[in-house]
Amino acid sequence: MYQSAEIRSIEELPVYNDVEFNATALCPAGPRMTWQSAMFAEVGIHIETIFTRMRYQEIQYRGTIYYGLVLPHGDPVRFQGLLYQTPFIVCWQGLRPTEFDYVVEAGTQIYVLEVPRAVAEHRGWTEFGAPIRLTKSDALNSYIRSLETCLILGQSKSATNPNPVFNALAQELERLMGDALFCSGREEVFSKSDHGHWKIVTAAEALLMDDNNAGITIQELCRLLGVPRRSLYAAFEKQIGLGPGKFQTLIRLHRLRSLLLNTPYEKGVVSKLVGEAGFNHFGRTSVAYRRFFGESPIETVKRS
Repeated sequence: MYQSAEIRSIEELPVYNDVEFNATALCPAGPRMTWQSAMFAEVGIHIETIFTRMRYQEIQYRGTIYYGLVLPHGDPVRFQGLLYQTPFIVCWQGLRPTEFDYVVEAGTQIYVLEVPRAVAEHRGWTEFGAPIRLTKSDALNSYIRSLETCLILGQSKSATNPNPVFNALAQELERLMGDALFCSGREEVFSKSDHGHWKIVTAAEALLMDDNNAGITIQELCRLLGVPRRSLYAAFEKQIGLGPGKFQTLIRLHRLRSLLLNTPYEKGVVSKLVGEAGFNHFGRTSVAYRRFFGESPIETVKRS
């Protein structure tokens, strides 16, 4: 089976087997990405190209193992507090619920190989923790590009009559990733200050994303975290590239959109939901919402 789609909103993001995730667009242009997927035998191969800055929270579970090659473009990708400057492979183990938190920049490409755990064990691949940074491989990059061409051209649309080229590419991709598991280990590339910033941002995000804290101010956030305002701003700029105020606005905009999409339209409902999302100025909020999502709040709630 072959699928290809262009994703322009959070609601349209693809869902893999055994994966639950939320995404927040960290760009005024909103979310935009393309997604291609092909299945060969028991292996699923997925390609994502990100055109806007995105923050992901993923939970992966059950009996699937995921191997991913990430090719960042521009600023580094933030993954579990580690900053990667070059293409890298990460591995996820899906036997038990495992949470991941990372940010990808515009221009990033993510290739995911989805393999049932029984298949991986049958081939003798080693156990691993998640995530793991693996050795960069020029051969792997070459095969990935060829694989992408196969997917774009749709050369494998039937599992009963598979394309020989696609078959060879899929097997070689699995072999290279399996070999990498044996020869590479975890690479800690962040400094002590980076780790401190990561802890501040993680704690701040948890508070900002809690619906009970929709109206929290930056001053109250600093008090709850026990950090000075300057440290909070430095941590956000270092880890996310946005100040805490702008990040809070993005969270509130997504919270407002979720409320609008799940509320029947009636007179005065938009003003009420704007307040519930943490905003206190209807006019400015409407302008920011339209700039971010391409439609007004009342258009969204009527569409729901």
